[in-house]
Parts: sequence; C-alpha cells; structure tokens
Amino acid sequence: MKTGTRVWTWAVASSVIFAVLAVQGANPAEAASQVDQSFTSDVTANTPISQGGGGGGTNQWVGEYFTAGVTGSFTSMDLFLSKGTVGSSPVTQPLIISIYATQAGLPTGAALATVSVLPASLPFDGGSHVTPAPTRVTFATPIPITTGTQYAFTGQTAESVGTYQMWSNLGTRAVGTNAMFSNPAGAAWALDTIVSMTFGFITYVDSGNAMDLSLWQKAYARSSSSEACQSGWNPSWMQWPNNHTGGYVCVRNTYAYYPNEPYPG
Repeated sequence: MKTGTRVWTWAVASSVIFAVLAVQGANPAEAASQVDQSFTSDVTANTPISQGGGGGGTNQWVGEYFTAGVTGSFTSMDLFLSKGTVGSSPVTQPLIISIYATQAGLPTGAALATVSVLPASLPFDGGSHVTPAPTRVTFATPIPITTGTQYAFTGQTAESVGTYQMWSNLGTRAVGTNAMFSNPAGAAWALDTIVSMTFGFITYVDSGNAMDLSLWQKAYARSSSSEACQSGWNPSWMQWPNNHTGGYVCVRNTYAYYPNEPYPG
C-alpha cells in the first residue's frame, strides 16, 4: 500500500480552501479485476449440454470445480461455448451458467450467481468443430471468494431439441480442477473419474489492490462554529497548512483517480 500526503491552498471568495491528499490501496469495489485462474491450453473438444435427449440423444448438464488463487470479489469469467449440432440454429432455450460453493468438490446450496446466456450470443457449431472464441460471463453482483477454496461453475439448460457445447481439453486434468456431470440432466452431480479433461475457463477477480485510488479530504473555511455547512459537507475544525493556525471548516471525503469535484465559493 502506497501512502503519502500533499497539501494545496486556494483563496476563493475570501475563504481559504484546501485539500489534503492521501494515496492508499483501492477500495475493492473500485479496483480493476485481474485474471486469477486460467486454463486455455488445447481446448479443442466439445461436450454437449441438453435436457431430455435433444441434439442426438444427449441428456446431461456439465460443470467443473476450480480453486480460487486469491481472496477478493469474483466478477466474471470466460468460457468456451457454442450451440447446435443439427439444423441451422435449433436452440431456443438459454444456457444457464451458475457458480456454487462446493462440498467434496460438488455444488452445494443455492447458486451464488446465475447468468442466462442467450442462443443469439453464441456461435453455431454445425460439425466443423472449430474452437469458438471465449464468451465473457459477467455476474450482476460480484461473488466474495477465498484463496484456496473450491467453487464450481455449471452449464445447465432446459433445451430439449437442440444442444449447447462447452469446450475442453481431453487428456488433461488441470491442477485444482475436476469436471463433473449431471446425467441425466437434473440428477445429482458426480465428478468425472473416467476421462481426464478440463473445461476451458478464465476467472476474473477483484482482489482489492489492483490499482490505487486517491482519498481526498476537501475543506472550506467557516466564519464561526455556528455557520452551517452546505449540503454534503460536515462541520469540523482544521489547522491551516501554511501558518500553523486553525479555524472552523466544512469537510467532505471523495475517492477518485483524478479528483475534479467543484469547490463551493
């Protein structure tokens, strides 16, 4: 964490106005998300997702647990997804991507987050089996996660005519991950212990220290302790930075990369 203090003074409308700047680590809600876990090596095999036998008889949902590498707010993830194996675009129901806490590596409790991926947003795979570009899945509310803890993402759908695909690397089980299936769709989840595979994914986490914000304390002078402050400002007393005397002030805090809020005066 960087720290520091700087002082500026102005004379505005016969009042001394000044601001003290302290640079500190960013508020987690303000910092930028960074890549945490990532597996994108040789993601060339697709696994169908459907319910009720759509898309050539497939009737399964898929998922995978992963292990968080940092503590912070899980904001989004990339997954390799496509739709359809027969016809031009048979899929009509959304693909539901959910995040769960886990017990023994399997989803437990209510979903921590759920995102509906609409068919129109995914590429069509008509048998060419070309790995699609990753699809960004963003959570409306970031999920608090803890380093070293396992979480699961799942792909589920009510689609019963066509199918979706989630793409993986057959032959590799990445450290800290394990694919899982609900087969038939809606049945209890079970870890894949037969085929080594890892669904391609990238997780993005705001760890709370990705960048720095400036904490500004702004103040303007009051003539006396009885003078009311403007809306949003709080009464206080402060020592002037230039001649070591003090006076009554109104203060407020603001966080910004480039503070540019107007001063009263």
